[in-house]
Amino acid sequence: TEGNMLIDGTIEATKVISTEYSVKGTSKTIGEGTLNRGTNNATVTTNMIKDGSKIFITAKNNTKGQMLYISNVTETGFEVAIDNAIDSDIKFDWFIVNID
Repeated sequence: TEGNMLIDGTIEATKVISTEYSVKGTSKTIGEGTLNRGTNNATVTTNMIKDGSKIFITAKNNTKGQMLYISNVTETGFEVAIDNAIDSDIKFDWFIVNID
C-alpha cells in the first residue's frame, strides 16, 4: 500500500522497520536544554516521564572533557549534571523513550 495512514490510537507490532523516524514538533518527549556556565546542573521540566522511562542526552558543544549525566528523575522532570562547573554554556538535546 502506498500513501499515508492516520490512526488515532496506538499501533502495536512485533517489529517495525523504517528508513526514517520522526517525532512531531509538539511532542513533550523530546527537546533541548542548556547547562549554564558556572553551574553544574540544569532541570528539564516534562510530565512525560513514567516508571521505566529511558532518558537519553547528547551534548551539542564542548563539555571540556566532562560527561553529562542524569542526576535526578522525578514525575515532573529530570536533572542533567556535570561534576564540575565550566566557564561556558553546554547545550544538550534530550529524548525520552517510555517502556510499556
